[in-house]
Amino acid sequence: MDRRAAGVLLPIFSLPGPFAIGCFGDEAVDFATAIRDMGFTYWQILPLNPPAGGNSPYQCYSAFAGNPLMIDLRELATEGLLTAEELSEGFSRSDPRTCDYTAAALSHLKLLKTAFERCDETACLVFDRFAVDERPEIMDYALFMSIRDHYGGISWHLWPDESLRHHDRAALDQFAGQFRQTVRFHLFCQYWFFRQWHALRQTVNDLGVRIMGDLPIYLAYDSCDVWANQDQFELDDFLNPIEVSGVPPDYFTEDGQLWGNPLYDWEAMKKDGYAWWIRRIQESFRLFDLLRLDHFRGFANYWAVPNGETTARNGRWRPGPGMPLFDAIYAACPQADLVAEDLGASDDGTVAAFLEATGLPGMRVLQFGFDVTDDNGHLVHNHTQNSVAYSSTHDNNTLLGWLFEAAPAERDYGLSYVGLGPDSNWTQGGPDSFVIRTFLRVLWQSTARLVIVPVQDMLGYGADTRINTPGQPTGQWRWRVTEDDLSRIDRPAFLALNRVFRREIPELPTSDT
Repeated sequence: MDRRAAGVLLPIFSLPGPFAIGCFGDEAVDFATAIRDMGFTYWQILPLNPPAGGNSPYQCYSAFAGNPLMIDLRELATEGLLTAEELSEGFSRSDPRTCDYTAAALSHLKLLKTAFERCDETACLVFDRFAVDERPEIMDYALFMSIRDHYGGISWHLWPDESLRHHDRAALDQFAGQFRQTVRFHLFCQYWFFRQWHALRQTVNDLGVRIMGDLPIYLAYDSCDVWANQDQFELDDFLNPIEVSGVPPDYFTEDGQLWGNPLYDWEAMKKDGYAWWIRRIQESFRLFDLLRLDHFRGFANYWAVPNGETTARNGRWRPGPGMPLFDAIYAACPQADLVAEDLGASDDGTVAAFLEATGLPGMRVLQFGFDVTDDNGHLVHNHTQNSVAYSSTHDNNTLLGWLFEAAPAERDYGLSYVGLGPDSNWTQGGPDSFVIRTFLRVLWQSTARLVIVPVQDMLGYGADTRINTPGQPTGQWRWRVTEDDLSRIDRPAFLALNRVFRREIPELPTSDT
């Protein structure tokens, strides 16, 4: 990020469209075009990997594979792999403002299997070659999902066949030969996922918009990554995690947060030069232009909880890999454009010093600044150039929702800070909300090179449009925007903001003719 810019946060699953969740269709191009026309340079999304449980994009079956539910089935129909009648069966009858993952899984996977069954041997060889040449980890994913299906969906550490459980190559080759078409179906899904994503990214980039991806630090235990790389994680003799991830108790959570992910064996990773992490970063930059590192503090030090605990209370701090990991990443990926998600509880300065050593921009969240007991770094007058400033994120309330739920003193300070005062009519929401626009105008004045606003804040929407509430395992990751919602955004107002505060997307160079 070498110039002032602005971006919009909207996950792919939150896009409008005819299916039960958003996908890589024309609606994505229309959205990118709309934000470009408002002067935005960046579109931030959430992880695209196949969710393993609770529909969370941060708990996935693979760090390298893509979510097949995001495939636009309309292109398969155009290619003759689905009939118009079959395609119509996949159109959603659910609430267009809510992702229906159950319906999406039923309809999408059924139609993907129908399309796959129409592929001849020549086409299947293309899928095989794709896995071998383009995405080596995808073959492991296809095997993992096929074996998992074969054993009724149980976790890999419970698979009856010990050789498969231990990722024995001879056993895997035998399974792949015996269940060739099942494995190929998963390769087919991944082929179409990446084919469509790369086409979409190219179109978005051609508009002048850069895509900001998101990389979760931890992986789900029941994932292809842990199964295929058991020596890279701290597992006992029975393949169970010794300790698991979480965060300690704080002001918001009395028992902390017990995430339950297995922890990396950083010493083992150091011995091979952090090869797995380098591969993960390299593959991420084949998909995105900019990458947010989730839970960045875990690279400095992390909270480890003994496996079997029911809360995160009885954990301990352990040192992360630190600069040696980032030195290896920078050496292998010198052009990597990274952002550190450095939010969370403060420490003795270790994380701040580590962030400075990496040189990465950290994150600032506008509504986090109004704690009246502290003049903290989230206040706009304390922002630095090397940071990314948000009005809100996918993990916290919308601006309007925050105004309703904040402590009175905190809300009053926020209103006074932006020049409105406690007596303002802050309860009014919607795209014409003067209060929300005033908060955003102050954010745009930040010295931070990049500011990002979720679509919900562009629309002045409340807490009912929140994407995720950390610590609540169900009912999350479901909000969708509609075409009607997007039409209500005051586009001239955001273009004016970007122009006035020198954040407007630069004009694309014209080619010589």
